Amino acid sequence: MKSKKPSEYKIAIFGAFIGVFFTGIYDLIKEKPILSTFWNILKWIWMNFFEYKINIWQILFVLTIIYIIKKFKPKKEKQISGFLKYKTDTFENIIWKWKWEWNPLTSEWNVKNLLPICTKCETSTQLNESFMENFAICPRCNNRLSRLKSSDKIEAIIIDNIDRKLHLGKITEK
Repeated sequence: MKSKKPSEYKIAIFGAFIGVFFTGIYDLIKEKPILSTFWNILKWIWMNFFEYKINIWQILFVLTIIYIIKKFKPKKEKQISGFLKYKTDTFENIIWKWKWEWNPLTSEWNVKNLLPICTKCETSTQLNESFMENFAICPRCNNRLSRLKSSDKIEAIIIDNIDRKLHLGKITEK
């Protein structure tokens, strides 16, 4: 009966092959020193970037440029804060409220949580948009607000009011 152990000559051939293979790899590494090349790259980066000699006039020049840019930069805070306070308006005798949300993908402010307000009890209602009619039912007094514009149209009007500066008289401090 044959043994399932590898024969001795197969082990010897495999060992010789591995020995020659790793000896070749060692000779390649020795011929092209990898670690010393890596060390030379690090030294070059250090010498050219981190040990750069900076004169005082260069520092003063950069600081002056930064000061000028900050001094004459237009103030966007006043423009932004003006329309961010615009959170309520009346369209076709219905009061609408919303919030603003920054969208980092488009880098602009978007209307969020646009809700019509009940005409009887001033409770926020949820707009139900359908193919036939847009309506809202007050959860407190069951008042039905019918024939409402869609949220897309109301949002377009809000943006248009801001573009035309019609929102300035309608800003609330809430």
